[in-house]
Amino acid sequence: MNLKKLKTFNTKNIKYCFGILIIILLLLGHTVYAITPTADAVVSETLVDHNLKTSGNTTSDNSVSTNSLSYAVNTRLQENPYNNYEDKLNLNSSGAILIDEDADKILYEKNAYQKMYPASTTKTLTAILTVEKCNLESEVAVSHWAVHSVGNNYSKANLVSGEILQVKDLLYSMMIESANDSAYVLAQFIANNCQNTYPTDSSDTAKTYFEESIATFATMMNQKAKDLGCINSNFLNPNGMHLDNHYSCAYDLALIGQYAHSIDLIKEMVKMPSYPIPNTEKYTGTQRTSLSTNLLFKEGKATYYQYATGLKTGYTSNGKSCLIATAEKEDRHLLCVVLYAEGTEREADCKKLFEYGFNTYSYSKLVSQNDIVQTITMINATTDTKQLNVIAKDEIKVLINLEEDKTVDINPEIRITKKMAPVTAGQKVGTMTYTVNGVKYETDLLAEHDVAVKNYYIYIGIIFGVFLVALVIVIIVEKRK
Repeated sequence: MNLKKLKTFNTKNIKYCFGILIIILLLLGHTVYAITPTADAVVSETLVDHNLKTSGNTTSDNSVSTNSLSYAVNTRLQENPYNNYEDKLNLNSSGAILIDEDADKILYEKNAYQKMYPASTTKTLTAILTVEKCNLESEVAVSHWAVHSVGNNYSKANLVSGEILQVKDLLYSMMIESANDSAYVLAQFIANNCQNTYPTDSSDTAKTYFEESIATFATMMNQKAKDLGCINSNFLNPNGMHLDNHYSCAYDLALIGQYAHSIDLIKEMVKMPSYPIPNTEKYTGTQRTSLSTNLLFKEGKATYYQYATGLKTGYTSNGKSCLIATAEKEDRHLLCVVLYAEGTEREADCKKLFEYGFNTYSYSKLVSQNDIVQTITMINATTDTKQLNVIAKDEIKVLINLEEDKTVDINPEIRITKKMAPVTAGQKVGTMTYTVNGVKYETDLLAEHDVAVKNYYIYIGIIFGVFLVALVIVIIVEKRK
């Protein structure tokens, strides 16, 4: 080999080789960066191609329970708690509220945050604590003072001091017939850690023990009310027998009622027309039967409402007639509270509220489960998998007022958080958020199919091979010179 030519090759043409090598390294560097997981892009965009302009009178084809709705925020009675609406329904009750249980949304209210006497609707809170803290089959001793602390003008289950009944017998009689003595017995039992460790006789010591137990239970009630979000309540006894400083408001009772109605046992219990209380060793007389006090269930009467499903009545001379009522129609669930009404005005107001809620409000579906929201091009994906359909994980429905919201015309915010292969079918790749009247509704976005990553080793091998071929060509050319 000519040393002069070899020297020329070593000093001049090797620069070309290094130049080619640098270019290849830059290409490889770009490739390595592209396939690094941290390179996943985050893109926030408005989905112009999927504008949803839904007529206000559209109803959902498949109404679902509140647990299956995909809401970004738990919109717990989301309206301003101190904004009183004009009473356009002309309700007779002094205080009232109507909510959609599925959307947790206030539909109507009247003096909903004013202190009023709750009467026997108080027992709804007692029922909640009973279900949460007691075994329904547990045996409970009836004390003298639990029975004889109920005035003659209050409803009773005619319990007998010293008899033993199960928790469920006392609970059903309290919620169906509104038995005040049953409420006292349950409260004393729960206040003593669900054990019969209290005296049941008529002594002054037993009376003091009873009063302390009721005070303890009242503390438990107020804590539970606070946990549920109540803002203007003070409970002093388990049954609502009148005390000047025992009060609540329609809003708080709606929270309590909605929570109670979410408990299957209570939901089914309050539909029952009657419940037989078993005889005991202390009571062997005529069969005691608790009859429902809810006139919304009384077919053939003016108070009857065919869609009613519960919940708890109340009356005292100070608090007048009151009611926590629930209704279901076409998979929609409403709850109302009316306070301080005269006689059957409470049922008339409940019916008026329910009809208003069912006829004035409707759900508008914004997106269905598994709807294709967008098609995106995945980075570093194989040719046959790089076009990815992004689908909605859950259905999103919005409750609208048909009298006010004629149309819902909104663009969702689409946020893609995964744009790099690989991706598996069903993997979260982003979120979609609607904002309607200041409330956010959100669902995850999922990959419809697998997205495979390109095999970059093949490309690296090709590039390296090209480099070698180029190097050989340069050497051959130089030799010929």
